[in-house]
Amino acid sequence: MTAGVVLRDGPRSSLTNYLGQLDGYFFPGQLARSLVYCGSVRHRSTKGKGKTVETRAVRKHEWATIPNAITIIRFLLVLPIVGFLVADTEPVLTAVLLLAFGLSDWVDGFIARKFNQVSQLGILLDPIADRLGIVAIAIALVISGAIPVWVGLAVFVTDLVLLCTYFFLRLESPPASTWLGKIRTAIMMLGLACVAFGRIPEFTVLAAPGVAILAAGTVLHLFVGFGYLRIMRASAKTQRSSAS
Repeated sequence: MTAGVVLRDGPRSSLTNYLGQLDGYFFPGQLARSLVYCGSVRHRSTKGKGKTVETRAVRKHEWATIPNAITIIRFLLVLPIVGFLVADTEPVLTAVLLLAFGLSDWVDGFIARKFNQVSQLGILLDPIADRLGIVAIAIALVISGAIPVWVGLAVFVTDLVLLCTYFFLRLESPPASTWLGKIRTAIMMLGLACVAFGRIPEFTVLAAPGVAILAAGTVLHLFVGFGYLRIMRASAKTQRSSAS
């Protein structure tokens, strides 16, 4: 039996109907609908020619996946990393935690795709954890004097504009990552890691290259951000056309 298309059930539950009324409340309705997106789904599969088999699977705990757990852990790692950077203490532990933060972004995506654990909640949380984490770490590095102010400011303003645009346009889901966006994230993660390891006395030689790599990633981040704005604008037009 081959995997088929996932379709929403016709009649909605009372909870889904109620959440639909929250659309006028901007953020809560949009987030809540994402959390219950896959409460009940219908799977259509085909076996042989001309034979269609439909089965219903209720996935009440679709959010409880390993990738989502890793995403939450990644977000929680930001707290000690920022604290150590601002206080200028524990350089070795900070570097290790930041390395774990960067690698976890690849691990949760790999597991989600490899073991078919992609969820609507994960699609929503993963980019939020990435962007908020990078912004917070960049600001902490600015406060500690490890990177230039313009780098932290450019990262913060760009992500703030993208976040506000996403909720202003009331998109059903965040824009899919582009290859340029993935390259941008990898460069910025590498730069952050080098700067963090450069705080260790034995690896101070990595600090300057780390700042240069992070600066290059920040410039690329501006271009990628502009591209995502165009994608979100096009998605909003398509969404409005489908609704009318």
